[in-house]
Amino acid sequence: MSKEEIKTKIFGKNIKQKIYDEVLNILVERKKINLSEKFVAAYDFKIKFTKEQEKMKEDIIKEFKESSFNPPKYIDMAAKQKDKVGFKMVYEALLDQNMLVRLNEECTLLKEDYEKAKELIKNYIIENKSIAAGSARELLDTNRKYAVAILEHLDSIKFTKRIENDRVLF
Repeated sequence: MSKEEIKTKIFGKNIKQKIYDEVLNILVERKKINLSEKFVAAYDFKIKFTKEQEKMKEDIIKEFKESSFNPPKYIDMAAKQKDKVGFKMVYEALLDQNMLVRLNEECTLLKEDYEKAKELIKNYIIENKSIAAGSARELLDTNRKYAVAILEHLDSIKFTKRIENDRVLF
């Protein structure tokens, strides 16, 4: 169930977001619930895919693995699907399970590729003091759009910090 739906149904509009977040964190600590980006689930809840959805999941992961740092776009992948609603559900489940990492509205990476990019960029910065978008593009063998998306996401999680045109470790 979505976090917002639970908030509204249980607390109405009478609870501040900070307090609601604290309540959720306490329930996570007590192993009563699991949280994802948008959803709350019972602690022991596991997503069970149908055979068709399992095949979609495997196909999505395969396409991301084949493309590495030049990931497929959601819209292009969805266009190839007969069951667009089922595809969207599986894709969003992969995001919720942290198998995919959304960098921005247009760019999503497989979790293992994201971690690899993070490690490569960290090592490059350690060795060279900083990294520019062009160097990241070459390092990751991708285009500028994806290199910048990765760098901006790393900035947003305070892994790197932008100083003029370069990034340094935070």
